[in-house]
Amino acid sequence: MQGLMIGLGGTVASSLPWVLRNIFSINNMSVKGVIAENVKFSFYIGAFFFLAAVLYSVITTKEYPPTAEELEEKKHSGSGITEIFSAIKNMPQKMKIISLVQFFTWPGLFLMWFYYSLCVAYKIFGATSNTDQAFGDGKDLRADIGLL
Repeated sequence: MQGLMIGLGGTVASSLPWVLRNIFSINNMSVKGVIAENVKFSFYIGAFFFLAAVLYSVITTKEYPPTAEELEEKKHSGSGITEIFSAIKNMPQKMKIISLVQFFTWPGLFLMWFYYSLCVAYKIFGATSNTDQAFGDGKDLRADIGLL
């Protein structure tokens, strides 16, 4: 369920610039050194929902302090780093494989989020600068054709 919601949230977030441009007619171009309006509003919308989710969690989640026994056990269990290495050492083999896949997936996603739109705008749409209309259309393309 967590993976589904992360994927759904990422899909909605990455399509916001396209939605704002094509449905709400918010400009996707700007002068050099200025963020396009559709991208700026996408960040504002994302920030609002992020803060709303955090506030909802803070308000609705009950926190229970540890018991005296749990605190005493924690004192004798070692440092957090020791705990982490112990958990990794005792992790089932399948979980170790999944951990590696997750570890190497995130850098790939990170780089894609930063450079995918630029590659599409310059290489496919033939934009010559970030003030070119082809640049704005190209960076919105991934949502337009479902490449989220």
